[in-house]
Amino acid sequence: LEGTVVTGPASRVRTSLRGNDSCDDLRVSGSGTAVCSDQRSAGTRVLALLDRDGEGDALSPLPAEFRWPRISPDGRSVAISADNRFGAFDLASGRVVELAPTPAGEPTWTPDSRHVVYWQGSTTGDSDLWIRDKDAAEPPRQLTDDPNRSDFATSVSPDGEHVLFYDASDLWTVPIAGGQPTRVLETPNAWERDGVFSPQGDLIAYSSNELGNWEVFVTSWPQALGRTRISFEGGHSPKWSPDGSELYYIEGSRMMAVEITREPDVRVGDAREIFRGGFWVDPSGDQTYDVGPDGRFLVIQGDDLVDVRVVTGLADAVEDQGTR
Repeated sequence: LEGTVVTGPASRVRTSLRGNDSCDDLRVSGSGTAVCSDQRSAGTRVLALLDRDGEGDALSPLPAEFRWPRISPDGRSVAISADNRFGAFDLASGRVVELAPTPAGEPTWTPDSRHVVYWQGSTTGDSDLWIRDKDAAEPPRQLTDDPNRSDFATSVSPDGEHVLFYDASDLWTVPIAGGQPTRVLETPNAWERDGVFSPQGDLIAYSSNELGNWEVFVTSWPQALGRTRISFEGGHSPKWSPDGSELYYIEGSRMMAVEITREPDVRVGDAREIFRGGFWVDPSGDQTYDVGPDGRFLVIQGDDLVDVRVVTGLADAVEDQGTR
């Protein structure tokens, strides 16, 4: 707050406020009462394909705790995490091939629909990038290995040569054939994430909190020269239309679309809502939808439960510690 000055060191007043998981939202009153809410799955999520009106049909016959749905470029398979399993789901046969033991997730497909890039947790507590064929016929191959960084892949370039990923602050690429990662975009005191190559391979859309709230931007590739702001009322999780003429993103519970033109320079149309609701949004900000080759939206549908915990007397606890 403006005019607020920190006058002393931090003091631990409670060790169990966050419970066994996380505190998605924390509010503390001036009288010392804290309210912490955790959003957790109700176990009723299903996959669905929606058109531009937000109408469509469920894909999965049984509910599960789905996360990170990614449809293959040929539209035949979905890579996804479900009920602590991570694999590739064949839409025609219903066959599921497990790709990696959990923790693993955030898959992204190669342009030929034959391989999946994903993160997998390591013994040091970070996450590295791996690639594996969708049938798990060959052993997985590791792409990154930095004990000081956790990597999360979000896109493969249209030529199939580069994987775009993010860590705790910046956007990076790594050659899919093997090699050292290269930082693509770095903004001081900000976090860039969810980078996606355009179908033409000339642009990268991404989310950034450099302005305080999460907003969507576009920059050039292979060199990030400047940026164009896409969203102005909050936005995250950008995805391109199959022909690259539109960019989609989530704003609250709305699916937004912006027209993108490139001649002579990148120009951005007005953002418009194409449908509202009908899809689950991860409170952590992870991408929870994808766009198929036919332009339909692969989404997760379902509700979450919210655990609310109230803790009183925090002010007294601070005063007690101050007298010790």
